[in-house]
Amino acid sequence: MKTYLRPTSCPHCHHKLDPQAVRCPECGTPNPDTRARVIFKDFLPLNVYKQIGLLACSLIGLSIFSEIVALILVAVVKGQNPGWDSDQLNAYLSSGSVNFVYMLIAYLLVLLSMGLILFKDWRSYFERFKRYKNVLIGIVFAISLFIVGIVYSLLVISPVYAFLGIDGSTNNANQSVLNTMIETVPVGAFFLLSIIGPVTEELGYRAGLFSFLARFGKPLAYILTIIIFAFIHFDFGCFNEGGTAMIVELVNLPSYLFGGIALSICYDKFGIEGSTTAHILYNAASFFIQLI
Repeated sequence: MKTYLRPTSCPHCHHKLDPQAVRCPECGTPNPDTRARVIFKDFLPLNVYKQIGLLACSLIGLSIFSEIVALILVAVVKGQNPGWDSDQLNAYLSSGSVNFVYMLIAYLLVLLSMGLILFKDWRSYFERFKRYKNVLIGIVFAISLFIVGIVYSLLVISPVYAFLGIDGSTNNANQSVLNTMIETVPVGAFFLLSIIGPVTEELGYRAGLFSFLARFGKPLAYILTIIIFAFIHFDFGCFNEGGTAMIVELVNLPSYLFGGIALSICYDKFGIEGSTTAHILYNAASFFIQLI
């Protein structure tokens, strides 16, 4: 199986050439590997180190930043309220406004880190959104994904809930946290969940993870990206709780798998502009449905 890891050189100017590049960034000469020019033509042109960096920001950086922000918040709250017991502290920290501040800071730090990685590539990134056909196709993907979500909810989630006697308004852990933020800080939550979140996730999981894995073959890229993207929204603590919590997480998991499939296809075929547009609009539609 051919891989696309080792750089080659441009046959015209002899500048180092990433095997995924469609053309030489120095002189514009097309990549002599015609197959690479076809299968990677819509990828955001990044070298392997930047792809790994974006992936690390999403998978590792977000967790690290989240832990740091959480520790600082706990220290600040304890300092301001020395008489609070653990229940009072946990109740405050799990409130919608605190969750919003916590997630906003963590995501902004991730976005800043990505900005440093892409310091020389932001112009190329934004110019991709001038490919209006791909942006329009991203809108179609968002609408399709939204319809699939509704159908899945009506045909699977609702019947399972009804059969097991689970309240129809019950959400999985991830959605419950988001709903609390939407109800408490709607304007801020909109920008976080509908713009900042989708942009960072598309850079991390599509431009980073998918693009990197595609160097070893697109089937591998699709399988792992879809699975990882779905499970970052999954609460593994449900297995400790068991019962309703576990059922709710498992029943809702396919919704995230559908999202991972759609967004990966959209990125592969219609670029970062297509998948980011789809992700932003889908999240925005979900936000307003929840707000209403």
